[in-house]
Amino acid sequence: MKVHGVTSLGRSVSSVLVVLVLAVAGSCGMPVPASPSASARPPASVAPGSPSAPPPASVVAGLPSPAARPPGTIAPNSPPPATTAVIVGRVTAGPVCPVERNPPDPACAPRPVAGAVIVVTYSGGATVVRATSEADGSYRVALPRAGTVIITAEPVQGLMRQPAPVTATVTAGETLSVDLEYDTGIR
Repeated sequence: MKVHGVTSLGRSVSSVLVVLVLAVAGSCGMPVPASPSASARPPASVAPGSPSAPPPASVVAGLPSPAARPPGTIAPNSPPPATTAVIVGRVTAGPVCPVERNPPDPACAPRPVAGAVIVVTYSGGATVVRATSEADGSYRVALPRAGTVIITAEPVQGLMRQPAPVTATVTAGETLSVDLEYDTGIR
C-alpha cells in the first residue's frame, strides 16, 4: 500500500527541524549561515505564510532572533557579566550565653543572622550593592570594579548593636572574606 504525500510531509518536517536548529543556534550566539542550503528550504509547492510553511526563525520556540533583541540585552543561556571582585562572609550575633566559658561551650557560639541587609559602598560614598544574608548567615556581594569599599550592616530588630563598618581594599579577581557580628546585648 502506498501513502500519497509522505515524501512531501517528510520534507516539510525536515525543513522545520533545520529552521529550529538554526533559530536555536542563532539565539545562543552561534554563527548561522546567511543562506541555508536548499535542503533546509520548504518545498516549492508550499507558499510562505501558509499553514504548512515553517515559521520564520525569529518566532520559532518563542525565541527572538539576535537581531530582534534590544541592544544591551543578554542572549538566553549567556554567561552573566563578569565581576571584578567578590566579597563573601557570614553574619552572626553574639554572645548568646550570659557567661563565657573556658574552654568555649559550643552551645554558646554566635548564631547566624538571617535577613541582615549588608550595604557595600565605595570610599567616595556611592552605594555599590545591597545584599541580604541567607538562613545560615552567609552573604555574597559581586563588585563591578576594584577599589576601597566600606561594608556596613543595617540594624536588625531584636539585636542591640550592629557590627562596626569594615573598610577593605579589593583587587581585580579577588574574593575577600568579611564576617560581621551583631551584639545581642547579653552579658
